[in-house]
Amino acid sequence: MKKESDPILRKIKVRNWLVVGLFTAGSLAFQSFPITLGVFLGGCICSLNFHWMYSDARRALEGPAASASRRVVGRFYLRLLVTGIVILVIITQTPANIIALVVGLSIVVITIVPTVLLETQKKNSPRRLNSNDASIPVS
Repeated sequence: MKKESDPILRKIKVRNWLVVGLFTAGSLAFQSFPITLGVFLGGCICSLNFHWMYSDARRALEGPAASASRRVVGRFYLRLLVTGIVILVIITQTPANIIALVVGLSIVVITIVPTVLLETQKKNSPRRLNSNDASIPVS
């Protein structure tokens, strides 16, 4: 398995699983197994789906450009179908709370937005000036 070269992607993946753990632990406060199960399963689905999406995009960009869009679209529909079937099975065959499942499915967005904003802020932060760089005040 190749190591990811993008540090932001690595941060998103690590933070994603941390948020899944935190939300799952936080859902224990409700003392309801269906809520905890919904948050946990939704978080796992979205995290695994994000990883699958990344690997599909990477493979498409590394392959021949002529068939890349067809491959990406085909894999997208496959991923959508598999995700839909898994969610259908969870809703119909487990006691998972549907609203908690939706919260769990939102974890990737909850992780990506602050991570990207923080990384953008770090890269675009104003440069600190020292006394040698300061201009002379004009009266």
